[in-house]
Amino acid sequence: MNKVLLLVFMSLFIIAGCNSNSDNQVTVELDEQSMLISGLDFTISGQVKGLKQNYFFYQIEDGHGFLSEGKIDVQKNGTFKTSLTIKSPTNEFGELTFYSDANGNGVFDVELDTEQRLASYELTFHKSIVIPLSKSKDMNESQKEDTEIVTTLYTINLNDYRTVSEIPFYSLGKIENITEKTVKSFQEGHHPWLGHAETFISIKASNLVPAAYKKDDEIKKEFIQIKKRTDNSALATIKFDDNFFYEVTAESSEITGGIFFITNIDLHTHIKEK
Repeated sequence: MNKVLLLVFMSLFIIAGCNSNSDNQVTVELDEQSMLISGLDFTISGQVKGLKQNYFFYQIEDGHGFLSEGKIDVQKNGTFKTSLTIKSPTNEFGELTFYSDANGNGVFDVELDTEQRLASYELTFHKSIVIPLSKSKDMNESQKEDTEIVTTLYTINLNDYRTVSEIPFYSLGKIENITEKTVKSFQEGHHPWLGHAETFISIKASNLVPAAYKKDDEIKKEFIQIKKRTDNSALATIKFDDNFFYEVTAESSEITGGIFFITNIDLHTHIKEK
């Protein structure tokens, strides 16, 4: 009898050890915990408690592969809200898992950071966005293999700065700084384009495109599209063709007074197998 009790105790100890992580006091709660995903773009929101960093990572999978992964920024009060984009799932059931940053470097390391699981939530995908695995294989066989290379050219986190004058202000490939005086002037109604995401990106990121894609020093509207938008963030795609495009993120905060800052620039290159 004692041997049985001892084995049960040891088993529980081993299980607890496998589920432990450096942020074992962290809780992540979604505002909507039972989610039916009816589109490849959707928004999640919630609250995190006990997290050391002002961000955490996520992964979405459908049992056959990963559909999306990335970083979620957390507000000072612990709340978060972000838009996510996924690949077409191969069945109706998936899982959203959150992880902390094991080494605090701000970059999602799949091998290292997935050991720091914070929480998981089940997802249900609507049939309209599901592409069964058999059909997906047929599609792949009829198409050339497409490899995507994503290169981050520039990135900052607004939460790392205390004053607006400290924040790097990306402008046409150069780093500048703005002052409280600029913020005050903006809030008084001057330079309203600083608070309009699409116009702001089309001007301040126009160094990324050749002259033929610009008009009056702005990126032409047909080459720039806002994919995701909230009150204080926007993700824009600057697209030339299916094999080459930029994704530019612009964000504002209480510190910036509503003025947008470019916080991330990714270059996407698609290489098709010959």
